Amino acid sequence: MGLRAASSAATGAATGAATGATTGAATGAASESASEAGPGASSRVRASRDQDIASRRSSPGADGGR
Repeated sequence: MGLRAASSAATGAATGAATGATTGAATGAASESASEAGPGASSRVRASRDQDIASRRSSPGADGGR
């Protein structure tokens, strides 16, 4: 693997990890506040989680965008 490809792979992995950590924290916070909010909140959490999963799949990162 050339130097440029290695650099791109490392950058993609770091970006993917940072994105995952950020969205994971946001999803956790949404889940926690929704559990306190009562009925109807779980659907918002589910939508947030689905959006999180979709964004992880569409952004190339450590898992290669799989």
